Amino acid sequence: MSYCMDWLRYLNILFGHKKYLTIICVIASLFVLSLVDESDMPSRLMQWLCGYTHYKLPFILGCVCIISVLIAVIRYVVKVITTSYSHTIDRWICICGLVALSYAAISSLFSGSCWEMCGLFIITLLSICIMIYRYRAYQNCILQRNSNLINTNIYDLKDIYEKGVEDANPDIPILISDEAVGYDLLEREFIISTLLNEIHASRSERSFVIGLEGEWGSGKTTIVNIVKERLNKHNTDNGGNASRYVVLSDFNLWLYNDNETFLLEMFDAILKASGAAYNFIQRKKAEMVLSELLAHNNMTSVINTLLFTPKKLGNRLQEIKRDIEQYLECSNKVLVLFIDDIDRALPENVGVLFKALSLILDLKRTIYILSYDPRQLQHIFSIGLQIDPKYIEKIIHSRIKVDVPSAKMADVCSKCLQNILSVYDKENKNKYDKLISCIISNVKNIREFKRIVNSVLYAPMEYNTHLYKPDLLSIEYIKYVKYDLYNFLFHTNRKIN
Repeated sequence: MSYCMDWLRYLNILFGHKKYLTIICVIASLFVLSLVDESDMPSRLMQWLCGYTHYKLPFILGCVCIISVLIAVIRYVVKVITTSYSHTIDRWICICGLVALSYAAISSLFSGSCWEMCGLFIITLLSICIMIYRYRAYQNCILQRNSNLINTNIYDLKDIYEKGVEDANPDIPILISDEAVGYDLLEREFIISTLLNEIHASRSERSFVIGLEGEWGSGKTTIVNIVKERLNKHNTDNGGNASRYVVLSDFNLWLYNDNETFLLEMFDAILKASGAAYNFIQRKKAEMVLSELLAHNNMTSVINTLLFTPKKLGNRLQEIKRDIEQYLECSNKVLVLFIDDIDRALPENVGVLFKALSLILDLKRTIYILSYDPRQLQHIFSIGLQIDPKYIEKIIHSRIKVDVPSAKMADVCSKCLQNILSVYDKENKNKYDKLISCIISNVKNIREFKRIVNSVLYAPMEYNTHLYKPDLLSIEYIKYVKYDLYNFLFHTNRKIN
């Protein structure tokens, strides 16, 4: 029974999202195969080739090319089949087997030739054998993945805090994942609610820019993920009665080498999300207008520069903005764009972004949420751009500070440390309280705490020595946070003595 369920699960993976496309492919293949069979194309091809046998050189070259192509195709198919996992090739193998079996059944009703039936059944049998082989590869892949999951010691912070890590292997490091999450352990609901309320209350007559301010590692991305999830839930719960929020994210300014590529991609995303009936050529023309106004580069052609004077370019941009705003209003949409980590970008990219938000991307029914470290952003403006940092206040209409409740963070970090150390050193698990308090008092944010766990905790625990492990951990922690002090205490003093 379990074997059949595994097969059904495997077939569901292959055809779950493309079952209708698979049926169309099978029907189309049967139709083409019947045309080839009825017109007797293979025999005609052979007769046509045999008719050119007196031209030896072209005939030999043609045969060599055909054989070379067949060998290349066979090698490619064999290479793909022998890979551990490939849904596409598995799907097409199933389709070939289904087509051959179906056509064999149809041909048998109309007295198909013996050779034809044998060839079709050989293709069907070969497809079944390959699928069995591929299913075994699928099982091995699943078993290997499950084995890796069992042997891994990488945990989520929430799991360590709520469930502990009693099942962890103490012989390998217990690590905390640093991926962005969609939950909040630090009781920052008031920040999430404030951001959501400002999004809901933002006036639709103009664009609105919200600054989400916090130090690196303070959890800005986590808050953004929760807000995006709740905006999508708002769309589902309210149906068509309220404004529909279209969330646009994945705009990381620091990933782009130049500001134009970033802004053009964001502008194109806004055009598509607004529902404006712009085809591909119209979108490219709109991007050319934006590029010419914003970057003043040579992207546009000489003819375009002659046709569009600065005045005409400005008028054209206003027309595009009116089209976007009209489509947003008619469809009752509000665009919410999240731009993360702008304080990590090049200064010139940051400057162009702020310029665009105030002059070009100031669209009605559009809300921008900028995530940044305020100190770093002020440094970029004052040092990198030679601009008064007060310019930030002109662009950003509302600022929300991401503050972490110190008591809650201390509780989370303390409990996680206790759960991990109880696995590493069960005998002395109650003797780390003072050290845990010392570590927690110096932790500024969760990201720093994760680095301490991943970098410090395991090293002193792996030594099989008579030394007291709480003291070893204290030494390792001093080495991590104050290497100069560690070097003075354990190297310089030893030389002096």
